[in-house]
Parts: sequence; structure tokens; C-alpha cells
Amino acid sequence: MAENRKKKARGKRKERHSVSREGILQHAIEIANEEGLPKVSMRRIASYFGVEAMSLYHHIQSKDEILNGMVDQILGQVSFDGEAPWQDSMRQRAESTRQVLIKNPWALGILESRPQPGPETLAYHDKVLGVLFRHGFSLALAAHTFSALDAYTYGFIMQEQALPFDNPEDLEIIAASILASFPKGAYPHLKRLTLDYILKPEYSYDKEFLYGLSLILDTLEARRKKEEDLVP
Repeated sequence: MAENRKKKARGKRKERHSVSREGILQHAIEIANEEGLPKVSMRRIASYFGVEAMSLYHHIQSKDEILNGMVDQILGQVSFDGEAPWQDSMRQRAESTRQVLIKNPWALGILESRPQPGPETLAYHDKVLGVLFRHGFSLALAAHTFSALDAYTYGFIMQEQALPFDNPEDLEIIAASILASFPKGAYPHLKRLTLDYILKPEYSYDKEFLYGLSLILDTLEARRKKEEDLVP
């Protein structure tokens, strides 16, 4: 009987996951992705590792530090070529950011909110500014560019997440239902856009992101060239 209890105890110990800072952050991200950010807690994470919440404090000091670390890991996943032409680099950054935030939707609301940014976050921001400075951006234009691109990217993702469809089939069903509710002869311009553009087989909401991004990048390039021409 005693031997059986020992075997069970050893079995339980084997099932425990090794506690580390990286492991804590990774499990916190998994919880946030599956159940939402409010579900992330020291106690919840500790239960995954089979330890008391106090044991986590050997690796991480508070929930705030967990949130800082989670954001740091997310920004560490954003990739772009810092040596490419600046427009290519910023386009890659925006597209990568969008893909990362689609996979981790909880992060959008806190991505730029942390008062104690981690090393990945600092390196990420420094890399973006380095690209812009190397291509002749003034301090002011670099700040404007960073802000405009992030505002567009984050805003588009928020809008995308709120859409009532996930695929072309859903879009077609929803559009048909909306059009059927129109009184006869009402909203002709909206009807035209829906039938002759949005419901066409080649339409993709992804293209709207890339089109808007190109507009912003082209405008910023024109501003950059204007500043360049003013330099004696």
C-alpha cells in the first residue's frame, strides 16, 4: 500500500511542468488566447505547474511583470528586414504585426500600454527608428511615421476583429440578408458597392489592408523626399 502511494506521488511529480520565467509567460499567453486576458492570474498559472502561486515569485514578481513579459514576447515575434528599403521594411512590419495580433488578439489592447517595456520591446522600437533614420527621416517625420503606421495597423485589426464574417461564404450570406432588408429602390450606392465589388470572387478584405498601407507609405515617402530636397 505504501509503495503504491509512493509510485503515485512519483507519477504526479513527473506530470508537473518545470517552472521557469519563459514557461510562465508562455502559459500566460496560452490562457489569454484561449480564454481572454482577464483569466490570466498567478494562481491559474501556478496550478498548471502544480505548485503554489508563491512559488512563481522566484521567477516573476507580479502580474504586471507577467503582462510586461507577454507583450515583450509578442513584439519579439514581429519580423521585418531592417536592411531593406524603408517602405519594404515598414510594409513587412505592418503585415507581420497584423499576423501576430490575429493569432494573439488579446495583445492589441495592451501592446503599447506597458510602463516598463522589456528588452524585446525596446529593441523592436529601436530597430524601427533605425530604419527610418538611415533613410533620411528627420526626428519629427520618424515620429509621425511610427505613429501613423501603428494607428493604421492597430485600427484595421480592431475593425477586422469586429467584422461579422470570417470567410467569403459568411460574407455572402450576411450581404444577401442585408440587401434583402432594403426597401425597394433604397440605398442604391451601397447596393452597387456590395453587388459589383464586395461580392465579386476576386474580392478579399486582406487587400483593403494592403491598399490602405500603400497609400500611407506613398504619402510618407513624398514627405521624406520633400524634407530631403530642403536639405542644402
